[in-house]
Amino acid sequence: MADVELLPLPEPLLVRGDIGGLYTGRECQHYARANMEPLRADHAALRAEYYRVVHALQDEQARAERLAEALRKARPFVAYAYDQGIVGAEDAGRELDAAIAQEDRNG
Repeated sequence: MADVELLPLPEPLLVRGDIGGLYTGRECQHYARANMEPLRADHAALRAEYYRVVHALQDEQARAERLAEALRKARPFVAYAYDQGIVGAEDAGRELDAAIAQEDRNG
C-alpha cells in the first residue's frame, strides 16, 4: 500500500486562539475528498492485483488437476510397460505414483 500523506489544511475561515481555526462544512468536504483520491487510486490498484493473483491461482489449480488426471490415466500404461520388462518402467511408475499422491494431498 502506498504511503499516502494528507494534504495540508487550507487557511481557516476564522481563527480564534482558544479553539484554533474554524472551517465551513464545504471546506471540510473538499479537503476530505481531496485526501480520498490517492486512497481510492491505491485501493483500485490493490483490488486489481488481488484479482490478478486470484485468477492466476485458479488457473494453476486447474492446470494441476488436469495434470493429475492425465497421470492417473497413464498409470495402467506404465504398469503394462513394467509387466513387459521395459527398462525404466519401474522408476517411472514410482515417480508417477509419487506425483499422484502429492496432488491428492494438495487436493
